[in-house]
Amino acid sequence: MPTAYVQSKALSASASSTTIAVTLDASVGSGNAIVGLVCWGSATESDLASVTDDQGNTYTLVRFVPDTNNSQSIKGFYLANITNAPITITANFSPARPYRSISLHEVSGVATSGLLDQDAGQLQTAPGTGPDGVTSGSVITTANGEYIFGGCADTAALRALSQYAGGTGYTRRQEVGSTSVINMASEDQIQASAGAIAATFTATNNDRTVSLILTLKAAAAGGGGVAQTPNRNIQINYGGTFAGAGRGVFGRVRRPRGRWGSLRAARVIDSPRINRGRGNGKGGAAISGETHQRLFLIRQNIKRLNKHQAVLTEVKHG
Repeated sequence: MPTAYVQSKALSASASSTTIAVTLDASVGSGNAIVGLVCWGSATESDLASVTDDQGNTYTLVRFVPDTNNSQSIKGFYLANITNAPITITANFSPARPYRSISLHEVSGVATSGLLDQDAGQLQTAPGTGPDGVTSGSVITTANGEYIFGGCADTAALRALSQYAGGTGYTRRQEVGSTSVINMASEDQIQASAGAIAATFTATNNDRTVSLILTLKAAAAGGGGVAQTPNRNIQINYGGTFAGAGRGVFGRVRRPRGRWGSLRAARVIDSPRINRGRGNGKGGAAISGETHQRLFLIRQNIKRLNKHQAVLTEVKHG
């Protein structure tokens, strides 16, 4: 299943309190992830004690970005592989803090473990009002199809909406704020190919802004993966179920400049339960014995692939 946005919600409040809670329109789907950011009125990281939900889950906190001059901060959070259907997510503060905001997205088709790939964030004292002037700073993702989450908050003023438009290539999912509560926005995109990326927004007013980016890995697909190839060995993760002697693994790779080639005489390398087979003469690697349902590696020497990226597609077994 490809990575996809499911739903989102945000809330902002000005009065001092020890919590801010947002309730989604529907419970989080089984196996899905939540990613978001919290904003609060201090420059002390530990004031955000935790992010929890109504089913007892505790979320991982990541990437603290403060504005010490204006005593306002943001921090990201996420949780993978949620299975107990929470609907209300709460940021908890100690002590009570004013100017609190929370924004979160539900995402499907992402990794159930090792979810976070890259994160970054920064304060800009004068981002300007030009396109993509607000930026988290760039990161380099390591896999195709990652879910890119971006968030920002105005730390200088309370503005009527809209203060922030989504950056180029992004969809702005939420923006909260007014002349009495903090302005905060969130956005997302699916990055088709791994590489450099930043979360960007276009500001209406040239105010001090804190922003961050979190990138989430896509789920490992039964139909293939992506290999970075610093040499002529291509290494691809693929999970599948195989039964009976003489079964094989087959696939196609896209070479540089759009050429296609098939996997030939691949070797299967995995835990002891999978027998390592020689090429079976059908462009695959023979696997004998019982049913196997594990992640394994295919190594294949492909000529003229030096220092390029190849994408495995159309994997089958038989």
